[in-house]
Amino acid sequence: MSVKLMEAVSSAWESITTDKIGSLNNELTATYSEFVTALSAFYDELCGMFSVDGSGGALAYFEVPPEWRHDAPDRYSVMLRALSKARNDFLEKDTEPLNAMNRQGLLVLRAPAGSGHPTG
Repeated sequence: MSVKLMEAVSSAWESITTDKIGSLNNELTATYSEFVTALSAFYDELCGMFSVDGSGGALAYFEVPPEWRHDAPDRYSVMLRALSKARNDFLEKDTEPLNAMNRQGLLVLRAPAGSGHPTG
């Protein structure tokens, strides 16, 4: 996993956990809360990975240590499953807040300029 992806997840997690967003709409509040929970779980799993620096230079990526596959197969399998589950749970919740806003008619999408659409 690239360091850039880890930094992006970390930045999103920090923003979401420091910026408190509230809504009077129960559906939006629930879907946003589920999204934050899923992102937090994904972030926690990423933080449990190990940095790899094969070149002696700048950190390039994170991974589940490949030597665990042979030396500690149970540990390797558990960590890989947990990471995959956290990723999948996050991806499942990723669009739910936007979908909820769209269902409520609260999401305004702008058409590209010159498209002929009234908002473009």
